[in-house]
Amino acid sequence: MPLIGAFLTIIIQGTSITFPETGNSPIWSEAVIQFAAAVELALSGLTSVGDLGKEYFPLTAAHNPVSNLTVTGFNFDSSTIRSVFASYSIYRNTTTGSPTTVAETGTMKLVYNPTNAVGNKWEISIDRVGNAQATLSITDAGQVQITTTTIPGTGHTGQVGFLATVLNQ
Repeated sequence: MPLIGAFLTIIIQGTSITFPETGNSPIWSEAVIQFAAAVELALSGLTSVGDLGKEYFPLTAAHNPVSNLTVTGFNFDSSTIRSVFASYSIYRNTTTGSPTTVAETGTMKLVYNPTNAVGNKWEISIDRVGNAQATLSITDAGQVQITTTTIPGTGHTGQVGFLATVLNQ
């Protein structure tokens, strides 16, 4: 919390918020500054560089089936991140012919070990409920990919939703 001139600057998730110093403001400004400082402290450990907020990646007709499709935005920098705890969901459906819906949700644990063999730098463990007839994998570069099998019907659509918390090296 740097004091700049007659103002106190508090940073919350990279956003600077400037509060006037008590001497330049009404009597309640000290309480507001104390509140904001407490919030800053409380939030400071909740996120890390590399965490992913809720994101969604669309699946189209071209993804029934697909192999090793890059899930845009679902990636981790192996030079700074050691482990990942991710939640995900996969929903797929077809609307005509033999309409089919498949879905799953799960948690994924990843750990990066630079001494592992090429192709296995990231170790992966998945615990899931449901079956979207899809497999998630990760490249040595930290990019999550999806491989899907064919589900009956046409007009395939869907999405992969994800969020992740990382622990840095």
